[in-house]
Amino acid sequence: RCRRIASRNCSIRRSTSLRCCSFSPGGVRSASVIASRSWRWASARARAVRLSRPYAQLGYFSGVCRLGALSRVYFTRARANAEAMNDSHDMAIALYHEATYHVGEGRWASAHAAGARALDLLQELNDPQESEIVHAILAHAEYCAGRYADSIARCEALFGSARTRANHQHEVW
Repeated sequence: RCRRIASRNCSIRRSTSLRCCSFSPGGVRSASVIASRSWRWASARARAVRLSRPYAQLGYFSGVCRLGALSRVYFTRARANAEAMNDSHDMAIALYHEATYHVGEGRWASAHAAGARALDLLQELNDPQESEIVHAILAHAEYCAGRYADSIARCEALFGSARTRANHQHEVW
């Protein structure tokens, strides 16, 4: 399935859908190849297309691979593309990918800053699904920073929202 999605004839929308290989063996490599091909495809056509998600995913993947400078470049491109497209939702997604990266690096303040901006945008857009993901990221950052009461309160809010929407995956987070 991932090879089919990454084929030369795929559309940019399909090539940025990384769920099929994110949790499989070699998934990070496969997903980064798909994201890389999608932005190369769009860049070669020199037109305005949504590249913020592939850039954000490449930023996260390069950060996981300990390529911090490259990671920062991709996150900057992700935010710039979302801003150029005037797409608040893609900006929030880019920011929460960046926040996740910062949590993994132990940069609690940076994680909280990016996550809080993402959460503000998602709440303006009334997107509970993505907001719950950001709440989980922020709860991790707060817990690891020793802000246990804040983390517990955030987890309770996440649980309440997930239960209201009958989202069992988010309930167990």
